[in-house]
Amino acid sequence: MRSVFSVEYKNPEHTDNYCSVDWSSGKKTWVPMWKSFGGSEWYPEKYFTKMAYEAILEKFHLVKLAKELPMEKVEHMSPATLMKFRDKKGLCAIDAFSDTPGDTEARAEEYK
Repeated sequence: MRSVFSVEYKNPEHTDNYCSVDWSSGKKTWVPMWKSFGGSEWYPEKYFTKMAYEAILEKFHLVKLAKELPMEKVEHMSPATLMKFRDKKGLCAIDAFSDTPGDTEARAEEYK
């Protein structure tokens, strides 16, 4: 099993940064991260942010079900759990792959 599943997103307040929210199987939580365009080191945000939450809902095509998935719940739902939630709701199948650079084969179902 791979260790990190990433969802990239744009932060309009910091257009000179890359932003992602990463699922760490070891920590069992989503962690918003950022780095400058020219930099190599990623920095964690102190808190799970609304932008990170919305990016996860968009990635998993769950925006319309946001009322059933409050931010506090999604913060601790793995990519695999989000895919199972889709299945339970009878939503059409999607392929959700990690946005981690160089790991284009990483499927959400692999991250529990």
